Order: sequence, then C-alpha cells, then structure tokens
Amino acid sequence: MTTPSKKDVILDAALDLFVDHDIQATAMSKIAKKANTGMGTIYNYFESKDVLLDEIYLRSRRKLKGAISIGFPSNGSYQERFSHVWRTLCQYFIAHPKEFLFGERFMASPYYTPALRDENAALWMPIQEMFFEAKEQGAIKDIPLHLFLPMVTGAFGAVVKNHIAGIHELDADAIEFVVNNFWDSVKID
Repeated sequence: MTTPSKKDVILDAALDLFVDHDIQATAMSKIAKKANTGMGTIYNYFESKDVLLDEIYLRSRRKLKGAISIGFPSNGSYQERFSHVWRTLCQYFIAHPKEFLFGERFMASPYYTPALRDENAALWMPIQEMFFEAKEQGAIKDIPLHLFLPMVTGAFGAVVKNHIAGIHELDADAIEFVVNNFWDSVKID
C-alpha cells in the first residue's frame, strides 16, 4: 500500500471535518491539526478554503468518473450503458459515503459556483451525450435534461442516504432493483 501524499492527507482530513462538522464550522486550523501538518503546508497546496473545497469536490467527481469508466459497455445497448452508470454510482457511494454526503452539502452551498458547475458538467459530458443520443434514437422518453437529472439523482440520492443512515441496506439485489426501476422510468416501451 502506498503512502498518501501530503496533499491527499489534507484533502482527506478536510473531507472528514466538512462532513462531521459542516463546511462553515470547519476552520483551516482544524484541518491542519487533523492532517498533522502546519498551516503553511496547507496554504502551499491550497490558497484558500474555497480552493480546498473545490479540490475535494472535483477529486471525488474525477474518482467517480474513473470508476464508471471501468468496464463501461461502450458498445452496449442504452439500457446496459445507463444501468452501468447507475449501478456504479450506487456502489461507489456505498464505498465512499463521506464523498456522497460532502457532495450533497457542497452542491447546495454558496461555495458551489457557476464556474465549478461548468467544470463538473464538462466531466460528465460523455454521459450527457449518451442521454441526448438515446433520446434522439427513441430509446428513452423525451425528458429535458434539466428535469431528467434531478428526477433520477433525487431518487438515487434518497436511496443512498437511507443506506448510509442504516435505514435500508443496498445489497446487490437492491441495487439491481433500483437500477432496473430507473431504466423503466425513462425507457420507451
């Protein structure tokens, strides 16, 4: 096992604190203490708390995008491709609950700027292109993207939150049930 870089230690410490104590309640000095480093070291990597927050969010999204690309059925049907994305989202956030909880809070905060929204959207452009292609080919309902995303991610988020809170377990069968129902809600019969 490789030793994490000092930058990753800082990012992980900040993620823990932001989830456990909220974003605004977490001072950079608390992050330095948890990361067992000095304030100067933090500011060598991150010029401000805003930059640190952005990096935590984008690092999480890059890792998630990487997870989705593993085994992605590029030549599969739309159902196979959409199902792979949704299944991987569930599996990833079950394995990384703090990233999920941070993302939920961060995206609802004033720290989530339009510039960061644009950068995040660029990360997900291949998925959006698949969505538009599937609509154009008549494989899914003609749902505007700005409604499709919250419709699916809202339901998805609730299922994952319930798992994290220990209300319902998302085992492999439950994940397949959720994935199949997401597909059934958007496909054209």
